[in-house]
Amino acid sequence: MVPSRVQDYVTLGRRMAECLVYFGVGVSETEGGLEDVYTALFEMEDRVRAAIAQAGGLYRETITDEDRLETYKVMAVRREVVG
Repeated sequence: MVPSRVQDYVTLGRRMAECLVYFGVGVSETEGGLEDVYTALFEMEDRVRAAIAQAGGLYRETITDEDRLETYKVMAVRREVVG
């Protein structure tokens, strides 16, 4: 989890941070090609979103890797943390 933006929150004295939660899978780790890779990624996304909800966080969006790495597919979930 990597903070990507911090700003003042509506309530005085509090701050809100947007964080990126990265996750991924190696292309060679699956036998069914890209379909299996993306199936695994979306299963990971479901678990990340469930953990965010359980912690009381706010899910914003899921960002794909745009094929930056040939051997590894990465996604990130953007979430908010208030503290």
